[in-house]
Amino acid sequence: MSPDNYPNVMLLIAAIAVGLLLCLSIWNHRKVDKTKRFCSACLAVTESIEGGSTKTINDFGTKIKTRGAKCSSCGSQEATIATTLLWVSVIYSGDYRVLFVGPYRYLIRRLK
Repeated sequence: MSPDNYPNVMLLIAAIAVGLLLCLSIWNHRKVDKTKRFCSACLAVTESIEGGSTKTINDFGTKIKTRGAKCSSCGSQEATIATTLLWVSVIYSGDYRVLFVGPYRYLIRRLK
């Protein structure tokens, strides 16, 4: 590559970097409903816990497994957090109430 092409290559790299940053910023600012909260009945049967996260890569990791009907007042569900290995839940880490507020975003409280 000749030295005359360096400005064009640098411009192309900068354009790709800006495009990737724009895509990531759009991805991270998906719509989250900030008005959703647990109702008083769900708050009464749960306790606050430290915020955690779930992460699964190639189906190894932790997942939220919901069960039961949704609360008619706030829409939360009973759930458990399971550690999975190749689609098989191997360790369950307690019972929770989960309220999904957006894609991949949720509020969680431990059942008493």
